[in-house]
Amino acid sequence: NLVREICADIKDLDRAKRNLQRTITALKRLHMLHAASAQLKDAVAQKRYGEAANLLDAIGHLETYFAPFGNVPRVASLSQDVEQVRSRLKQEVFGAFEKASILSENSTIDGFDAYGGLRDCCLVVDALGPAARERQVSAFVARQLQPYRKLFPKGGEDSTLENVDRRFAWIRRVLKKYRETYAVKLPAKWRVEKRLVLAFAARSREMLLDVLSSGENEGVAPVLTALQKALVFEKEAQQSVEDD
Repeated sequence: NLVREICADIKDLDRAKRNLQRTITALKRLHMLHAASAQLKDAVAQKRYGEAANLLDAIGHLETYFAPFGNVPRVASLSQDVEQVRSRLKQEVFGAFEKASILSENSTIDGFDAYGGLRDCCLVVDALGPAARERQVSAFVARQLQPYRKLFPKGGEDSTLENVDRRFAWIRRVLKKYRETYAVKLPAKWRVEKRLVLAFAARSREMLLDVLSSGENEGVAPVLTALQKALVFEKEAQQSVEDD
């Protein structure tokens, strides 16, 4: 009986020790979350976005740890504070891309200087998660292709099958400008050039089907010529759309 009582006491002590260790760990991580949240607010206020991106990554790991404790008032309050900062970051960084990423002859990326540079803005987008990255890349691609429909309207001279090479000349200029201005700045894993090519191809397919269905181009020759030029562009763009 004495041995059993001693063993039971030892088990109780071990259990208490484990609970104490977990409590100490939780308190330490709560302190880390509080400190990181305060540092994140300061980094965003000072537009130190590279630092903010690193803090977001660290906070993400801490939030995962505290997920089961979401009903604890202090944890809930800190999580709410961090989410407010995330929303502010999204607005500011996406706004910076909106202002600085229009491709044109006088386009520059100087608009990112106030945000610590394009690289830091990209780090923030990645730190905000896959959904934020997809939203940014999709918006970027849409902006680059925005002039396409206006330049090649249905029924316009440049929109005919005979002039299909003008479409490919235009996208070549867009891709050239992208490579010169953004390719070395945007993360390779975003695969932006691939997205540009695929989006252009999808829109071109839709627009050219409209041309064919309108009956404006009769005969086989214009179709074959357009197909040949499309195949030439496809071969050129193959490297852009191949997966890593």
